[in-house]
Amino acid sequence: MAKPIATTKDTLEEYRAAVAAKPNSVEAQTNLGWGLYGKGQYEEAIKQFDKAVAMNAQHLDANYGLGLACKKAGNKAQAISAFEKTINLLAVAEDQARAQLMKRIIQNHLSDLRK
Repeated sequence: MAKPIATTKDTLEEYRAAVAAKPNSVEAQTNLGWGLYGKGQYEEAIKQFDKAVAMNAQHLDANYGLGLACKKAGNKAQAISAFEKTINLLAVAEDQARAQLMKRIIQNHLSDLRK
């Protein structure tokens, strides 16, 4: 799973360059989303994760990132929807031990959002 590691301007620019070079790459779009999320640019991250999900609705990382970014941006309904979809995708994940851990984390996010 991609992680929000972009903490420098250079890294974020590398993600942008990757998207420019391969605009139809779901991985490039997702990585840019994580980079923006890591910089606290949640609205821009949402746009990137949305692009990735539009390219591949079954992309686990893009859906999870979308949920996290929406939660941070205060978009509760969209965050809940993205997290619920991610849980459904986890049901068919290859690594079920990891999937169960992620499911518990997501359920905590959903609990917070539904309060």
